[in-house]
Amino acid sequence: TASRPLNPWLAGAIPLAAAAGLILVAGGVDDQVRYLRLSIAVVIGLGVLNVVGVAIATRLGSTSQRVSGRLRFVPLLLLAALLSRAIGIHPPVIAGVLIGVGFTHATGARARAIVNLVQIGSVTALAAAAWLLHGLLGSAEGFWALLAAESLATIALAGLGSVVVLVLPIATLPGRAVFEWSRPAWLATVTVAVLFASVVILGGEA
Repeated sequence: TASRPLNPWLAGAIPLAAAAGLILVAGGVDDQVRYLRLSIAVVIGLGVLNVVGVAIATRLGSTSQRVSGRLRFVPLLLLAALLSRAIGIHPPVIAGVLIGVGFTHATGARARAIVNLVQIGSVTALAAAAWLLHGLLGSAEGFWALLAAESLATIALAGLGSVVVLVLPIATLPGRAVFEWSRPAWLATVTVAVLFASVVILGGEA
């Protein structure tokens, strides 16, 4: 008998839980209340990145290009996070975006690249907005204010870490579709991603 396909909600929850676990372990939180709050914030942050930054953004991009794509799990993003921790990269890559869009071979290179650029741009914009809002909150106090601040921090850092990986021109990552379509467009995308990452990292260490 043929095996039953894995429930799509379960298929999405497994990598999301793994990514959330990595972020929580990296945080080294001991206090139970703070751990609970941070757990909720991480789930909210990853949910926003994947639902708004990828699912909704790529749907809009696909509609504008009149193509049909299918969301899929991108294991390379989670693998990058695991490797960065295993070999001691600082700051470590934080997996935030765990899904991407796949197209049939009949889809043109330009349409694929534009939809993937929309995804990269959306995740970058979300991370930038979250970073700015987090700065505006200042020293948050109270459960809800701290939950908002930690959710924004998750979106900013996990989004940033994802963008750095998304632009790589390898395997099925968005960067490859952009690279194959236009080298100048890919170079411009990488430049923006690196500059943004530098600003956030240097700002965090100041």
